[in-house]
Amino acid sequence: AVYAGNAVLGALAAPLAVLAVRLLRAEEGHAWLVGMLVACEPFAVVSGASESYYPSLLTGLLLGAVGLLAAGERDLPVGVRAALGLAAALAITQVARTHPLVWPLAATLPFVLLAGEQALSRRMVGVAVAGVALGGVLAITSGPALLAVYESVQSSGPAGPAVRHGLALPGLGYGVAAALWLLAARSLGKRQLSLVLAALVPFTAYVATHRIFLESELWAGLHRSLGLTLPGLLVLCALPVPPWRAAAPALGALLLLTGAPHLVHRTTEQLEYAAIREQLETLGVGARVAYVDRAERRRMVLPEHLVPGWACGTTSGLRLGDSGAIVRGLEPGETRYYYRSSLCSTPEGAPLCAEAESDARLTMLWSMELPAVPSMESLPFDSDSVTVSLWTVEGR
Repeated sequence: AVYAGNAVLGALAAPLAVLAVRLLRAEEGHAWLVGMLVACEPFAVVSGASESYYPSLLTGLLLGAVGLLAAGERDLPVGVRAALGLAAALAITQVARTHPLVWPLAATLPFVLLAGEQALSRRMVGVAVAGVALGGVLAITSGPALLAVYESVQSSGPAGPAVRHGLALPGLGYGVAAALWLLAARSLGKRQLSLVLAALVPFTAYVATHRIFLESELWAGLHRSLGLTLPGLLVLCALPVPPWRAAAPALGALLLLTGAPHLVHRTTEQLEYAAIREQLETLGVGARVAYVDRAERRRMVLPEHLVPGWACGTTSGLRLGDSGAIVRGLEPGETRYYYRSSLCSTPEGAPLCAEAESDARLTMLWSMELPAVPSMESLPFDSDSVTVSLWTVEGR
């Protein structure tokens, strides 16, 4: 169901992008180009039918943008516009609840209304109203949850990416470049100036936050793709209209080709996740799998739902945390397994795994050696390769 849902969400991204272009009153050629580029975006291709957050984040942001633009249509009845605005706020709220990666982008999404055709003062009022409404919906529906996530991110330790890199507010050079962009857009016309002005705010949010994610190639790529989708869409709509329909497939293929490294690069955790998925699916109905799930900043979460017999609201995993014995609570006749993950091959995790294993008799069922390719630069492995393994558990 998760795979199917993500496949549907991924498939909706391109049509939503095309709809946004049409709401911006851009030409049909622009719609063809934007739709093709969004459909061929490398992360969209690789994560379309997976458990990745990316399809829901991308489609949610585009749905929020479409809702805000549609709510700005003055020909619609007030009630319809209000409903569209509320739907947009709820979509953006759901995106914000999904992952803090998109918080800056979600917060600046109301500025898409600067791309309207009304007087600038009216557009600014629309941005303010949308911003207040979005803030209200976020506070009412998700305030405590988002605050808890923020506190968790900030407490990740002095080596954590959010603390180490922090925000990098644009400097004078960026301000000069932005002014030149606006002047260039103004030379093309007032409409083009509005589109580039609307693109500038979310683009600035991306520039200010991109350093936070540089420790992870994957997260940096996801942040880049999500952060540049809306600004790129707006800037493309501001460009003159060449025969985009004919060029769109070639440009989409070029984008996919340039992103090929992201399609084939895999970290140890990604390879491990794919391998353990297959093993969990072969276990007996109702089996329990014990594993160390955290060591300081490191985290490990198994796809426990793949164990046969799993039901929503139950768990097949025994997360041992900072300490705990594998055999604790082991009932007679219970089928229990232990997974020694890549976390056990790290300086932080090795002592915890050794402690957890000390009171159990373990019989190996399966093992695999993986290349040591860390997901984050500040969280390396101890060696060039990592061995992960699955064991049956018996008490001593």
